[in-house]
Amino acid sequence: MPALFRPPIAVALACLLAALACRRGADEDSGPGQGRPADASMHGDSEQATLVPDRPFGADPVGWLDSRFEAELPRATVPDAAPLPWREVTPTRAVGDAVTAPAEPEWIDAAVVIGRRAAFVAGREVSQLRCRADSPDLCAKEALRAPTGKQRLEFASADALAPLTKAVEAAGWRGRPVWILADRRIDTGAVLAVQSAVRDAGAIAQLGVATLDGRIARLLPATEVSVTPPAAATAAASGEAVGPVPADLQAVTVAVSRRGVHLELRGAAATTTPELLGGVVEALSVWAERARAAAPHLHTAVVQASADAPWEETARAIDALRDTCARAAKGTPCHDRRALFGAIELAVAPAAPATPTSR
Repeated sequence: MPALFRPPIAVALACLLAALACRRGADEDSGPGQGRPADASMHGDSEQATLVPDRPFGADPVGWLDSRFEAELPRATVPDAAPLPWREVTPTRAVGDAVTAPAEPEWIDAAVVIGRRAAFVAGREVSQLRCRADSPDLCAKEALRAPTGKQRLEFASADALAPLTKAVEAAGWRGRPVWILADRRIDTGAVLAVQSAVRDAGAIAQLGVATLDGRIARLLPATEVSVTPPAAATAAASGEAVGPVPADLQAVTVAVSRRGVHLELRGAAATTTPELLGGVVEALSVWAERARAAAPHLHTAVVQASADAPWEETARAIDALRDTCARAAKGTPCHDRRALFGAIELAVAPAAPATPTSR
């Protein structure tokens, strides 16, 4: 009798093993798109991402200035960022299949933006710029994103700034601080002409740049402050630059032009022009530290930029005079900040002969 039951038992065991094998194979084949997701919350997050689109200008707060106004600000090593002059608008969730794009940020503080093609007051275009270059191709829209020095971006005439002054007056900004945010390729003369136009309207002009993390900051110190001079031994420790600093140093001037950067150390009896070896900005910062050590009483330096100097190069020279963070690798955080000149005066020298081609 027992032998009669062996085949059914064997068949049952075989069926059970086959069922287990099929179940295991199905589990191995299933995956995020083939079976039930391993984590239901992950699937939910994926659906959420399709409803709210990514911001087109990324996580960098100043990035939208380039996408909206064609203004890519110089990146500076300014230590303290200011509150953004605009307010982010929360993206609207989509209903059904329709997707609503993020709204454009709203201006909450006074600002003039100088893009590669036009200047804007409170987001509204008021004056156009012109491009001049050796070849008309360099003034095409995409070519305007080239490194500095490839084109000249300026206002056609002084009259082009009159609408800007009127717009600042009409905005009711008299007596208020007004940010001036310019693309890094704009002529320094054009940026400072806007500064004068804002002041003519009775407002307080403040030159703005982008910090390394994409915030907004003042390029120049607000007021002259007393800065403790670096020790002479510290100033002389670097071998990146060589040459004497006048013992009777009276003035430090940096000349910035489209052709380069030059340092002048003026003493009572003689003036020296040290050679900036290696990286220009780093070497300039080393010399600034040496000058402060040689003349602790000297708190102010001067940046004399030609009108046609790219705005970014002028901003970099100011960085080198402000503190030692200009020596850090480009775009990296500064871990050795030592203050140099507490006040920096910015002036414009006559422009170099203009290139003939224009658009």
